[in-house]
Amino acid sequence: MRCYFSSSVSAVDNGEMMCKENSPKIVEMTEEQKERENDAKECIHWTICKELFETYKAKNADYGDSFAQVREKYPNAILIRLNDKLNRLETLMNGAEQHVNDESIEDTLLDLANYCIMELVERKNG
Repeated sequence: MRCYFSSSVSAVDNGEMMCKENSPKIVEMTEEQKERENDAKECIHWTICKELFETYKAKNADYGDSFAQVREKYPNAILIRLNDKLNRLETLMNGAEQHVNDESIEDTLLDLANYCIMELVERKNG
């Protein structure tokens, strides 16, 4: 199966299924519907991974490989980065007023995921 990507919607190559983050859930499903929901989840997963990669490339172009540089000085720097993001996530999920426009729950989760991937890259590369 191939998924085609746009900013917020993905479609399976047969054109029948659209993958949207906030699509309604089906309570009782046939096997075919379960398979299609799994396909939709795979499309969403792939879309998120593609977004993570594009963000990683863009930020490295802007900031250089700052994660690796900090990690070289402070090998456990990932713990600080993840802790900062987890604290931010907890604050947002507990209903605190959002003062920074580009720090939503979704943005924070994406940042957490990318930091974890970046740590894995450094471990495999070093």
